[in-house]
Amino acid sequence: MGHSEFSFEEEVLFSLGCAFEVDSCHFDDVRGILCILLIATDNGQELVQTFLTAQNDQLQIYSPTIYFGRLLMNELGQIGTAAEYFYNLLTTLPEDHPDIAEVYNQIGALHYLRAADDVCVRPQIQTFELHKNDFDEVSLVDVSDLPRKEKKKALAMFEKALEIRKKTLVDNDIRIANVMNNIGSIYNDWGEYSRALQYYNQALTIFENLKIENSSFKANVFKNIGIAYERQKQYKTALEYYTRVSKIYFQCLPVQHPYCAHIATQIAQLSEKILDSSIVCKYYCQAYDSYEKMLLPSDKQLQNVWENIIRHSLATNNEEQAMAYLNRVLETCKRFSPQLNATSQHYIQFMAQSFENVLDFNKALEYYRECIRLSELEMNTPMKYSIFSQREFQHFMNDFDEKTYEEHISIIEFKISAYEKLFSCNDLKHASFLSNMPNRLAEYEADDLAYRYFQKAFEMYEALELPNGNEIFFCWKNLVSISFKNKDEQSALRYFERARKKCKDLKNDYPTQIDLACDMTFHYQKMQKISNTLIYYEKAFVAAEAIRSFDIISELLKNYLQSIYMTDRSKHFVDIFRVLLTYSSKIPLN
Repeated sequence: MGHSEFSFEEEVLFSLGCAFEVDSCHFDDVRGILCILLIATDNGQELVQTFLTAQNDQLQIYSPTIYFGRLLMNELGQIGTAAEYFYNLLTTLPEDHPDIAEVYNQIGALHYLRAADDVCVRPQIQTFELHKNDFDEVSLVDVSDLPRKEKKKALAMFEKALEIRKKTLVDNDIRIANVMNNIGSIYNDWGEYSRALQYYNQALTIFENLKIENSSFKANVFKNIGIAYERQKQYKTALEYYTRVSKIYFQCLPVQHPYCAHIATQIAQLSEKILDSSIVCKYYCQAYDSYEKMLLPSDKQLQNVWENIIRHSLATNNEEQAMAYLNRVLETCKRFSPQLNATSQHYIQFMAQSFENVLDFNKALEYYRECIRLSELEMNTPMKYSIFSQREFQHFMNDFDEKTYEEHISIIEFKISAYEKLFSCNDLKHASFLSNMPNRLAEYEADDLAYRYFQKAFEMYEALELPNGNEIFFCWKNLVSISFKNKDEQSALRYFERARKKCKDLKNDYPTQIDLACDMTFHYQKMQKISNTLIYYEKAFVAAEAIRSFDIISELLKNYLQSIYMTDRSKHFVDIFRVLLTYSSKIPLN
């Protein structure tokens, strides 16, 4: 490290191999730039050496000619350029060239990846995440719906490479094992698991004969065997092979390597399937340790792993571990930038929801308060209210639907009481919140409790100045529905008149009045009370006529005729005829 010889440059020069750690980030409001504080470290040489050690398998196996094409394909993701490069080699290299078998092998890998890319651009097909593994001959995805012709081309190329290698190499050569691994992956993807395992085991035999222990190639064979067993739902056997992969990766690679994080996450997710809670959290913590060193807290992968740690920690009463990981991620947010306040709020909000999920409502309320404090610092009102949004609540409850009826009810009641403790009450947001929350109660048939909250919301709407009647209509609709369900017709009628009066106050909101009347006709028609049905159809006709909405009148007449068609029309013939004559004559002939 030194200064430039040209004084006017005001530069500091660093020698090759200098490494730095990011200490902190902050935004300079005065200069309008993001400032990153770096600290020189001696760890750089260690990291370079670790990377070279990890690449050692490939450097020994592949010639520079092949390695360059693999860099294009795996590291840079330039599949088209890599394909052109390897096909040029195929046409220019002599048939007896030592690299020709590997050229066929890499072209097979390109067809495999091309098939995977065809699927990845089609959103309607569900695929696993595409991992372009620089250890593997081929990246692995769920390819049950991939274009079969690409898979056949890949298989033909792999078989050609295997044929040449068997002629030119000794039986126990690692390059033969690699091609067998690739052929096995094709059959694995086609669901021919016995045939795939046959190739994988042949590859493993070669590794065993060569007494190779911690090879990245061997790890990939283990991983592919694990995938084959997982697809057959033999989860315990798959877990054994994934654990072997993890052992090799964590010995050969630095902890911040993405493959360490991926395999740890894969083991944790598989452990959840077999309900082995003893190791779920352990491997999620391993994954977090890896992601933490290479991703910001705002990254979705890191967030997902962290959330799983919190869920499982609290579910197993390990609150100390949950708190440790919360403090850890918040410290990272604080160290990197105040701009990550929104990210900090996400973590704190999830903590509140997790305590809520284990019915520790005091702790949940504490963290909700902290969420609001952060959003107020940012002067972000929408973010502040979003923590109790219907979307957030629905999403979170869907994740934990194994709760009992009583637990669901207690969580919903806590939400409603917490809102009143945290926010200003009796305003439009409060009324809207109260109107939405009881929908969940209604799903659990807690009608009496839901009715009470709908009542409270309706009374708020009545007292507030509203832009239109939409809000009050949906609240009223739920009230009336529960009233009719409980055979309380008088309450339904009272709420109809109150809602109608509110609509008249709102500059005669006729569209909502039409909706109110039509909803009443629905309930009376269901009860087969034709007289009441006719009364409320007439109310709807009056409101539609007031705004000269002939389309609505036409639609109402059609519904009106359908509603009375299956009833005893003779009793109400005069009324039916009068209504039809009166309102059909109002529709213009055109």
